[in-house]
Amino acid sequence: MLGSECNDLDLLFAPNNSKPIQPTELARNFRKLVEISGFHYVRFHDLRHTPATLMFQQGVHP
Repeated sequence: MLGSECNDLDLLFAPNNSKPIQPTELARNFRKLVEISGFHYVRFHDLRHTPATLMFQQGVHP
């Protein structure tokens, strides 16, 4: 739909115009999502530890 304005940068998180999201914008949006959901707040960066913690609890060697 964007035609030549679209930059396919193969990004995991990108708005509709396919331009990179600034880290502060991602963190702000994530914080709002957590507040709405009612979950205990963790930083977006902390999510990287979740899979490792779950695997460790299941006995998977690092």
